[in-house]
Amino acid sequence: MSLWGDKRLESGEWQFVSRVRNPWGIIPLTAGGQSLTERAKSYMEDVVLRAQGPDVKSRHHHYVPKSYMKAWSENARRVSILDTTTGIVRLDLGMRSVCMEEDFYRVQGPDGKRHNRVEEVMAVFDAELLRVLNVFRGLQPGADVAFDDFMSLGLMMMLQRTRNVQTRRLMGAMADFWEQQTLTQQRRKELEGAVFALKAKSEFHVDMMSQAMWTGADNMTTRQLEIWDDPHGRFVTSDCPVQTPRGGYVTPDLLTTPRIWWPIGPTRAICLARDTIGEKVVFRRATRTQTDEVRTAMVRGRERFIIATRDQLSELPQGKMLRKRTQVHMRCEPWQHPGQCRVAYRECYAPGPDIQVCEKHYPLRRPELHA
Repeated sequence: MSLWGDKRLESGEWQFVSRVRNPWGIIPLTAGGQSLTERAKSYMEDVVLRAQGPDVKSRHHHYVPKSYMKAWSENARRVSILDTTTGIVRLDLGMRSVCMEEDFYRVQGPDGKRHNRVEEVMAVFDAELLRVLNVFRGLQPGADVAFDDFMSLGLMMMLQRTRNVQTRRLMGAMADFWEQQTLTQQRRKELEGAVFALKAKSEFHVDMMSQAMWTGADNMTTRQLEIWDDPHGRFVTSDCPVQTPRGGYVTPDLLTTPRIWWPIGPTRAICLARDTIGEKVVFRRATRTQTDEVRTAMVRGRERFIIATRDQLSELPQGKMLRKRTQVHMRCEPWQHPGQCRVAYRECYAPGPDIQVCEKHYPLRRPELHA
């Protein structure tokens, strides 16, 4: 099976590049959620039941699960953070109040009433996340990796990538942009299929999380699984814990980036590498190079909080207000026929949205709202 063996030419034709052995013996794709493993089928059945169940009273919703943050806690109840908007370190915060927002998953149902049933749905995924974390935190060299576990890893990583305040903010900026494209009748007709303009931002974010979990997971599960161990415990994390390496102004996308990082504890990080070698899992020893890359990715890719142990705090930019963070980057690019263009969306590391489009499009009126 060729996982990364094709290359699209400018002419639109495919060229065979290489062939890589598939160690799973099964195609590691969900086909956008159409082909699920038995385990995924079982918890998705639970998801459907809970989505149809009664409303829940809980209004305090975590977008980074406590079961994930516990790895950086000394007592499984409290954790230390760096607030990058102020540069202030806060020690021993109760995890109930970290990476939590009131009514974060609250949406409007078909009957017009708002409800928190999505929080019940997220509880199903959180239970699977905890199981996956336990599997990969305890995995040792020489052990086999079950196909179900690998596929669930891809799903959970994609979910963690999108279920956060940052993603909602970026989607809000995109929604504002596309809403302004419908100000004229002509543009409204051209963009009538743009879902950004049709949904409230919270509704759109919840829908997007579900869609991205399946479509994005297929990118995760066609990569090489690597486990990096650091006996010095230098891996930190953030309120956006699944990141690509940072260095340039424009952020690498998930399709082209050489590595996707997910620290699962101070001494261990999951890396999904673009270059596959035909093994189920590769164990590697992390050096300062890898831990620095992960720390930079977490600091630049965070929304607001860096989560760390007390020993790691000295390596973080304390006392500094970090004015740059992930922002919308939009440019017009040629499309199909001469004179036509499309707006390409990327992400960048900047103080505010970077939107430079042609005269056929309308720029954001108030981009500072999403800075």
